[in-house]
Amino acid sequence: MRPMVRVKVATVMAVGVLSLGASLWMIAALQGGPSAALGLDLAAWETRRATAALEPPPDIATAKTATEAVIAQAPADTSAWLRLAYIDSLDGDLSADGVLALERSYKLIAFDQYTVVWRTRFALDHWQALPPELQAMVRSEALGFLRTKKGRALRETWGQSPNPQGRMVAQFWLAEHRRRRS
Repeated sequence: MRPMVRVKVATVMAVGVLSLGASLWMIAALQGGPSAALGLDLAAWETRRATAALEPPPDIATAKTATEAVIAQAPADTSAWLRLAYIDSLDGDLSADGVLALERSYKLIAFDQYTVVWRTRFALDHWQALPPELQAMVRSEALGFLRTKKGRALRETWGQSPNPQGRMVAQFWLAEHRRRRS
């Protein structure tokens, strides 16, 4: 065989072997889950699974399992901790576990521009269940963001809280904010 033909045959064989290897690798990844062989971010996959499970009608067990898997992979994911608190509250009350999940989100990021509107509203919705230390964290974040572009969205969402005590607390925050500005 001529040298050029040998190079072409070797190239075709190498491409075939690589294609077969990639195919087997993909099959292993699919059989073992989203990150078994591919090295994909399992936390992102579990986040999508948890979010989808919360669509009506919610599959609370799947949402909780997927969220706990996210936390195992990414313990600093504040959204996962907030989702865990939300899942806990779906029966109408926020249990001690839900309070701890909300508190963890604040300990990880005390001032979070991405979750502040939802997180402070959620805290107001369950104000009576929060210990004073956590209430102070929520208040601090709320007052801090009232001075930003988020202020309008905060005021609007707080007024929609179904919890009369939470709405009253929000009114105190707004009054304190006005006093500080003047």
